[in-house]
Amino acid sequence: AKDTQDGQTGVGSSLFRYGNRTGSIRYFSPGRKGGFKESLLNVTSYGANYVIDESVTVEGEKLTNSFRNKSKIQEVVVNQRFSRTYKGFGLAAGIEAKYQRIEPTRISIEEGGEVFEPASVVLANNLLAAYADVNLPLTGKLSAKLGARLSHFRELSTKYNFNRLDPRASIGFSINKNELLSLSFHQVTQYIHAINIVSNGLPNTIWVPANELLPPEKGLTYTLGYQNSKAGKKISAAAFYR
Repeated sequence: AKDTQDGQTGVGSSLFRYGNRTGSIRYFSPGRKGGFKESLLNVTSYGANYVIDESVTVEGEKLTNSFRNKSKIQEVVVNQRFSRTYKGFGLAAGIEAKYQRIEPTRISIEEGGEVFEPASVVLANNLLAAYADVNLPLTGKLSAKLGARLSHFRELSTKYNFNRLDPRASIGFSINKNELLSLSFHQVTQYIHAINIVSNGLPNTIWVPANELLPPEKGLTYTLGYQNSKAGKKISAAAFYR
């Protein structure tokens, strides 16, 4: 935006954006009887940036002010999975270890050529999880899957600990050899909160880990799905309720 008044010219702009960078290494090996083993290492950095830049020209002299606020998460995840199949029964299981470094907010203010950066808080946490799913052939047309995920979250700076068990289940019905109807339910636990705030009259987002005042959030999802496979083509549709 540009404004001219009493011999002064002012120019201002604001920007709010999300961004992420990720890299991963994956090792996959087929197992016996349709099973597999998989190892995964994933490194991710993501966050939100909120920027305000202002400049004012007074009698030919340009003065620049800026405000920057960044919220960032960096994480390393190691995942090990495997599956086995025996007489129509299937088992898929795995373990996950995650380390996260969270900087809820980093502020930088520039005014008149001088930069001021208040000290920022850096938080860290660990997550350990184990999960398993079992496929059960009930009849020729009916099958079911039962599973659960057990997780342990520890916020390292404040020593808060949370343990959660998230169940999941699904049932599938084969209408014919090409069509499948399914109904599923699963629960997830969220240990990182995205908090929307207002800075200088404009929206901003910061991330904070679960703690005594902000315990983990629980989400439930119900899904009704339909799948049609014919002549090498697959069509699927689903309806969700959360």
